[in-house]
Amino acid sequence: MRRTQRRDSSIFLALAISAGLVVVMVPGRAAAQPPGPERFAVPPATPIDLWGAIDYLMKTGQSGQAAGYLKKFVETNPTDDDLLAIRDRYGIRSMLRLADFPATKAQAQTLIARMTEAARRNTGNPERLAQAVDSIPKSREEQSQALELLREAGPFAVPVLVDALRQPGRSSEERNMLAESLGMLDASAVAPLVALLDTKDGATLIDTIHALGRIGDKRAIPGLRYVAVRNDENPTVRDAALKAIGRLSGRPGDLGTKAAARILTDEARAYHLHTTRIDTPPIIWSWNEEDGKLSSRPTSVSEAEEYHGLRAARQALTLAPADLDAQSTLVAIAVDKAVGRVGLTTYPKGEEAAANLALMSGPAVLSRTLSQSLVDGKFDLAAASAAALGQVTDRDALASNGKAHALVQALSAPDRRAQFAAAKALTGLQPRKPFQGSSRVVPVLARFLTIGQNPRAVVIDGNLSRGAQLAAQLKTLGYEVDLAASGDQGFRFASDSADVELVIMEPYLHQGAWRLEDVLGNLRLDPRTAGLPIFVIGALATEDKLSSRLREYPGVAYLVGTIEASTLKRQLDRQFVRMGARTLSAAERTDYAVNAAKLLGQITQVEGSPFEPDLQRAGAALAVALKRSNTSEAALTALGNIPGVGAQRGLADALLDSSQPMPIRIGAATQLSRSLQRFGPLVTAEQERLLVAALDASGDDPALKTAISGVIGALRPKSEQVGRRLQAYQTPPPAPADIP
Repeated sequence: MRRTQRRDSSIFLALAISAGLVVVMVPGRAAAQPPGPERFAVPPATPIDLWGAIDYLMKTGQSGQAAGYLKKFVETNPTDDDLLAIRDRYGIRSMLRLADFPATKAQAQTLIARMTEAARRNTGNPERLAQAVDSIPKSREEQSQALELLREAGPFAVPVLVDALRQPGRSSEERNMLAESLGMLDASAVAPLVALLDTKDGATLIDTIHALGRIGDKRAIPGLRYVAVRNDENPTVRDAALKAIGRLSGRPGDLGTKAAARILTDEARAYHLHTTRIDTPPIIWSWNEEDGKLSSRPTSVSEAEEYHGLRAARQALTLAPADLDAQSTLVAIAVDKAVGRVGLTTYPKGEEAAANLALMSGPAVLSRTLSQSLVDGKFDLAAASAAALGQVTDRDALASNGKAHALVQALSAPDRRAQFAAAKALTGLQPRKPFQGSSRVVPVLARFLTIGQNPRAVVIDGNLSRGAQLAAQLKTLGYEVDLAASGDQGFRFASDSADVELVIMEPYLHQGAWRLEDVLGNLRLDPRTAGLPIFVIGALATEDKLSSRLREYPGVAYLVGTIEASTLKRQLDRQFVRMGARTLSAAERTDYAVNAAKLLGQITQVEGSPFEPDLQRAGAALAVALKRSNTSEAALTALGNIPGVGAQRGLADALLDSSQPMPIRIGAATQLSRSLQRFGPLVTAEQERLLVAALDASGDDPALKTAISGVIGALRPKSEQVGRRLQAYQTPPPAPADIP
């Protein structure tokens, strides 16, 4: 035992010494329990000593004790030199080990990121790199050693090599070795080299082309295509670019201008659709011809996508200025990123440059941009494009070629914001004759009329008791809830209004003819509900049974039933993020409802509008809007000009509702009189009786009495009713005279 104890103590001493620590050994300590920090004779204080303690404690299984020293280490705010010294002495594994334990994981991730950044700054140090580059022309051995350092520096090696290449007085042999070294870098050098293709210096351009061909990264092909076509009259540059393209693609390059423009447009769209890999960390490289320098700036992934996408689109337009795809792609990128920066509800404020670019591009470009954005699923871009297109397109073009206009296509987008923007644009055009899809404008606007202050959810469950429990949980989370006993009823609830944010259904529907697949299929096929998040809820064991069936429908997820509203919320929030679902904000709900009422009112003012035959379908929704304070005034004007029982009876209800503000009641009476004159009496007999009674119950308010009297007269009362009313007339008493 003594022999074993001495051996283990020696091992511990060796570990402690290697950690830079001085420890005091206590005889008799068990071999299975190595000493902890209480045995350190000299408490570590410097970053390197603190890390030595951390490393020792982690190696001996004392992560809890290590956490305290890690906190102290972070508080010392170690420099880049400290972090790199730790890496060189203990290895990166020493840091990675900390990430395996909960007590040290969070701080370890931060330190690893700092270590990576410190290493990047160190390897990218221009002076250090310049020394390495200077050694390249001396010998092949020194070139090999320098290249190892340059590859470690990644893209930051390129500017230093280029500066050396462009130095005057270089011998051809030295220059060849430097150019050769440029082509021996790895793929991280592609971004600055592609930026360097903008140089007008022939020798540097040739060296850059050769380097890109040797590195072997296909991301360079679009830029090389552009160089080849742009330099069609310079055979040396052209042939070098075509050779590099052949080396990268495995087939001969060609000089077709249209083909090159198409490749560059595809490249721009790849950035637009986030399908092109962005280097980490994202850096934008650019060439300044005046200074003869490559410069870089750190950026975000989104800004890098915008920069490179616009660059490729501009290059495509340089080769083919009239190319409609290239034009619409450039506009799409500019507007999409602008909307992303300020939000759809704010745009175009703060992004006037992009908005003006879209407007000046004209209807052909905007129509292509809108149609493509619907295909790409970029619905905020679609909404912004629809608004712009409505300002520049010719209303006669809506019915010019027999095809559905891009604005009409957007009416069926699986996104409410795009639908409304399209309906608003079409209404604003005030078309004079019907066109394909014109009958869908009023129904789209009508769906937005009934949007309430709170988001709405639809619950489908044949077991109404169980469904009511789920509805109660959703109400706790702030939803208004429609509970449906069958799938077809749930579908109607979901499609009637634009304020439904989600549908939750029990998978085994026993009431009605619709089963699970019927409900999911119809919700996904109908444009009114195509974008709604749908959730199937049930026991945990049921999820595996249904998973393969649910995968056939996009935007559908499974929820595990729970009695806790907070647990339900966590599941919903997680799935909303996964789906990319965006609910309407309270401000958006109000704006959409108010503007829908105003737009329908505008339609009623245009005699002979192709939307007029469909207005009757909006009567019931306008009657609901009339009862809400934020939409009542806008709904009044529309209802007075809409034929049908829904509009007229809604006005009568508003007039009879004593809880409504007096201006609304009087306005309802005015519009009801107008409706009665135009379309004849369509109110119910009970409403007519109540209106007559309201005249006597209207108190001393002369304006209300006058308004109701006009309604009763417009109702075309029978002669006997008129006679009785006339018989009851008494001369009003004279007003009291003023006493002098």
